[in-house]
Amino acid sequence: MIITHRYRFQLAGLVFSAMTASASAALSVYLSANDVESAETSGFVVGTTFLTETFTDRALGNVDGYVSPTVGTYTSPGTGSIVKDNDIYGGRATGKYLGIAASSTTTLTLSTPAAYFGLYFTAGDARNSFQIESGGVILITFNTAELIKLLPNTMEGRITAIDGLIYNTRDYYGQPISGGNPSEPYGYIHIVASGGTTFNQIVLSQAAGSTAVFENDNHSIRIEAPPIPGVLVNVSGAVPEPAAGLLSVLGLALMAARRQRATAA
Repeated sequence: MIITHRYRFQLAGLVFSAMTASASAALSVYLSANDVESAETSGFVVGTTFLTETFTDRALGNVDGYVSPTVGTYTSPGTGSIVKDNDIYGGRATGKYLGIAASSTTTLTLSTPAAYFGLYFTAGDARNSFQIESGGVILITFNTAELIKLLPNTMEGRITAIDGLIYNTRDYYGQPISGGNPSEPYGYIHIVASGGTTFNQIVLSQAAGSTAVFENDNHSIRIEAPPIPGVLVNVSGAVPEPAAGLLSVLGLALMAARRQRATAA
């Protein structure tokens, strides 16, 4: 299922189409099979390339002002977002990853507008969220609580890939290899734009009221949207209705149309 953010207003017999940069296009969200930790290993056709930040060469500590040589610039006011290393909340048993503390936000401003963004969602909890923005307009807001609902930690849980492959949802739980932290899911998430839409910012947040951390890793971008492999699961249904920023733009467009009509009268 592809979510298309499109609204029409009827004004005195005139069909008024109010669109932002993405209103006539779509952003879809996909999930890789369990035990996949990167865009490069997610089943895209041979030759599909990505620009990826793995945090491997980033010093431990706060990421505010960090300019990645591959994807863009990270900003994180205060000390809420740090690079961590080698524990059960990151991917596999070793390696650095980004951790965002409660009540904190990290913004990745891309070096160039992109139509694809992927991230490894590790030790997931319901207070993680991210939003995709274009020129300050929110295109989608995605709360991982909705994704976790699609991944019950039960023997019976199943999700189906585009090509019909069936994955056991319980297999997403626990750190790959070590099996540590078996109560939280690990999975690679893909956000793909179509119809010429691009975005230039990703805002990653951890909600207040918890000591939990938003762990994530392997941020990948691609200027052009890649063909979607059948082994991915389309989880676009977990994305809520268009964010307030988009609706505000549409509202302003409607007001402008009304003023124009009043002046003409």
